[in-house]
Amino acid sequence: MSEIPVVDPHGDRAKVFVREFRQSVPGSPVERKHVAYELNSGERVQLLDNDTFILASTGARFVRVPE
Repeated sequence: MSEIPVVDPHGDRAKVFVREFRQSVPGSPVERKHVAYELNSGERVQLLDNDTFILASTGARFVRVPE
């Protein structure tokens, strides 16, 4: 798991956790890799581009903060 520092529309800092997991395909030896993005509050966000995440429930955008 990795963390990405972001800033919300109000200027508050938060973190997006990147969670990778694998899921097997039933009846096949194939495993698919999935990636989920979550705010430190536990809400799921979607990756819009390399530097922007969006909270689907509100449409709020979170922008990556340079480290």
